[in-house]
Amino acid sequence: MNITHKNYRFAAVIERRESSYVAYCPQLEEAGHVDGLDLEEVLAILKSAVGIVIGEMIEAGEEIPQSEQVIFTTVAVEIEEKQAI
Repeated sequence: MNITHKNYRFAAVIERRESSYVAYCPQLEEAGHVDGLDLEEVLAILKSAVGIVIGEMIEAGEEIPQSEQVIFTTVAVEIEEKQAI
């Protein structure tokens, strides 16, 4: 039995919360959202979750989602709020 290794890359979104971080891969919703106390921890947990999902997808013969380009930006929205008198 030959064992080969293949690297996969996915975009990761990391959001800072009050006392922790939340991370997820938009291309791989099956891995869910993970929490960690710092960047190092949240990335390690996300990497583990993604590895599990990818392994299951390979075993099931499913296609691994890949992106050609990922663009990340913010959107500013101005909302008019009416003040109660």
